Amino acid sequence: MKKNEVTTADNLQIGDRFYFLNDKNKVVWEMVEHEKKVTNYQTYSNWCIPASVSDGRGSDTFKAAFVKPIRKETKVVYLRSKEGFI
Repeated sequence: MKKNEVTTADNLQIGDRFYFLNDKNKVVWEMVEHEKKVTNYQTYSNWCIPASVSDGRGSDTFKAAFVKPIRKETKVVYLRSKEGFI
């Protein structure tokens, strides 16, 4: 994918950075692995965390408090992949 490309959350991979299309503050988020959650409404398989928390020096249990589910149809703006920066 190219930088600043509008896509859906389902097209992102673990480690990709993005912001939500309708976010005027453009807060950067990162896709993370998390267990699938099944509710009466839907099944959540895509999870993200704020990039500032991901880059910080907290424990994994601290970071787990910030994990947020997102719907696969949610429109996001792709920024970059974490793979190229490791």
